[in-house]
Amino acid sequence: MSDHTTNSTNGPGVNYAHYYGLLAAIWSAAAVLAVLAWMHYRATRTV
Repeated sequence: MSDHTTNSTNGPGVNYAHYYGLLAAIWSAAAVLAVLAWMHYRATRTV
């Protein structure tokens, strides 16, 4: 079932895929935090 993960363990594309996956996760978390911070900023400035 999980032969696609151990198919090319030392391939040059695996590191890039892992790096971009980690980068995408970081950007997703940053986007969520930015939205939450913006909502909190708008909630505290209800004029």
